[in-house]
Amino acid sequence: MLAADRALPAERLERAERFRLQLLEDGAAEVVGTLIERFLSDHPIPLAERPTLQSFALTAERFVQQLSGAEPLDPDAAFSPFAGRWYGLWDGKRVDHYWGPLDLAPPTRAAPRLVATQTAWVGDGWGWNFLMHPPEAKQFVHREAAHAGDRNPVVAARGSVVLGYVEMLHHQDPDGDPHDIRDAFPLVGYQDGPGRLVWVTPNFVFCEEVLGAAGDARYAITGFQYEPTPELGLRIQGGGFQAVYTRSPDERPAWLRFPATICVKAAAE
Repeated sequence: MLAADRALPAERLERAERFRLQLLEDGAAEVVGTLIERFLSDHPIPLAERPTLQSFALTAERFVQQLSGAEPLDPDAAFSPFAGRWYGLWDGKRVDHYWGPLDLAPPTRAAPRLVATQTAWVGDGWGWNFLMHPPEAKQFVHREAAHAGDRNPVVAARGSVVLGYVEMLHHQDPDGDPHDIRDAFPLVGYQDGPGRLVWVTPNFVFCEEVLGAAGDARYAITGFQYEPTPELGLRIQGGGFQAVYTRSPDERPAWLRFPATICVKAAAE
């Protein structure tokens, strides 16, 4: 299903990297991080008997720190739990997702700092997840317990960031024309823990988590649309939403909308 011609062109990674830098350079990352932190705090249980947000531990400070490349991230923990086929409803529409396996292909001249990628069909378009070392990434050095014959081996790791890119199509056929694009946008990601990612686009936030054992796994996407305020802050537009996907095409939990009204102001200079 994941066609060979969906390989990563370098410009998709470059656009995602520009979005990350834009958020950091104008201070928007702190405002977005505060909005997400408030959402997680105010709406930990969107509805009884639905997946919750109680496992997420994102704070605005940690969001900015990770977006800055200040943490070494594990690509396997970030992406592998989402791999495989998922079936659900998005805003009442049946959608099938297929997340490919983690690709640890070596970096290329076009993307010298790329660590890992993951390609996905997302129901009506293609998505790419990236883990990369940004130019300003810190170098971390620590010592592991000595193995036989070694004396305090030194282990170095570089800070990394999670990025993404999505191309939405005019059709829902993964074997259809991949160039029939109706919309495209970059994402920045926050690895909240194994099986938990928070994705930020220029207009949306998605808190994604894989729950349960392999035979009864659930993939929950809880989020909101946001817009700027006249005070240079951000506010949630239209409340919150949640989609839940399963491993079975015959089990598609209902789409959920729930009230969420949060507004945050930009930090005073």
